[in-house]
Amino acid sequence: MMKFAWLLSIVACSSPPKPSTNSPTPTPPATASTATTVSEPPGLSNRAPAQQPPAPTCMKGEQSFSESRLEGDLLQLCSLENDVVDCWTFNLATNTWAPHDRHPYAPPQGTARVTVAGSTIKACMPDGSDCRSIAFSPAPKTDETADAWVNSDRSLVALLVGSQPIRVLDASGKQLSTIKGWPTAMSEPKTPAFFRQARFVGPALAAFIADTPVTSAIRLFEPRSGKKLGDVDAGRPMSDSVEPVALGPDQFAFVEFDTSAVVVQDVKTGRLVKRYALEGVEPAGYSVLVLAPDGKSLVAAQGSRILRLDLSTGKVARFPAPACPG
Repeated sequence: MMKFAWLLSIVACSSPPKPSTNSPTPTPPATASTATTVSEPPGLSNRAPAQQPPAPTCMKGEQSFSESRLEGDLLQLCSLENDVVDCWTFNLATNTWAPHDRHPYAPPQGTARVTVAGSTIKACMPDGSDCRSIAFSPAPKTDETADAWVNSDRSLVALLVGSQPIRVLDASGKQLSTIKGWPTAMSEPKTPAFFRQARFVGPALAAFIADTPVTSAIRLFEPRSGKKLGDVDAGRPMSDSVEPVALGPDQFAFVEFDTSAVVVQDVKTGRLVKRYALEGVEPAGYSVLVLAPDGKSLVAAQGSRILRLDLSTGKVARFPAPACPG
């Protein structure tokens, strides 16, 4: 089954749309304890209780979670179906599911962290504040799309215009390096494929290039010089719908698409550190991947279940959500 990620902003679980961001929004520990009810985490909804429809009590079939957020030990997950949003929480301290709320879908609100308009990149803090403008040239043509990603301190920008190479700029707009594409199964022989996106991962830049209609090959570069550091998972098809997850300053986890294996890459050297082949896990990709607050496990949402990978043993625990009868 192929995995397609929906990039939706939901009022009840607000976070910036994925193509416009370069960092997830996880934050630190709390607790909850029952599998049937939890107190409402702050900021998830601005609706008065009387305006909210009844919370979901079970999940119908497989889910694709379009939004997620980690607040302490509570992993908040929301899915969209027929303009209705169902939100749940999974308590990482007790490994239990609980309903959160159900509400109508609302159009995206707020300011994206990074936007491109004309020949100007606007880079904001994750909450949309302290925006900085970075001019570049030449400006994209009217029929060209333009996307940009920034590193954690906004001192570097990766700019992708149409099918061009990726350009790395500094905060003044000066071009530092050019990341050129390379041939894949999606391109003609000796012809570069097209880039899908880029992400700053610690000190490196991860360039995602199309290698099948639904996957990307990921190559790591030193952003200022453009020097190649290495290929993630030896160039195998990778999921490009799940953000790389930081396990340390220089180590990031990526998801292999065909097997749902998790690989840990040293992004400073480009070296593969470890590969977790998850036995019995369907090769269907994940809609969510986060590091647990204790730093000892990776937590993934795959369909209507949570998978918890113990980083020390490689063992996987499964926690299915409450299923509707029939």
